[in-house]
Amino acid sequence: MKEGENVVKLKGPVFTIGVMALRYQWRKAREEIGAADLRIHDLRHQAASAALEKGLTIAELMLLTGHKSLKSLEVYLQSQGVDAVASKLSNV
Repeated sequence: MKEGENVVKLKGPVFTIGVMALRYQWRKAREEIGAADLRIHDLRHQAASAALEKGLTIAELMLLTGHKSLKSLEVYLQSQGVDAVASKLSNV
């Protein structure tokens, strides 16, 4: 597949919620579950780690997360252990 193929080009905003409303809802949700220090990036990290555990290849994970290099993806791979990562890299 060539770069740029199968890319959805959006017209207008992706989210219709404003920044202040998003911040308010995020703070409210964190308070409700007792996780005041939870960041949205923590959810991204968890989703990427879960995807690896479910068997996604490194290439698929890079596509999913938008990482352009293996170096930038390392933070997710470190939580998987050396053997798991080596096994997945052999599939790339």
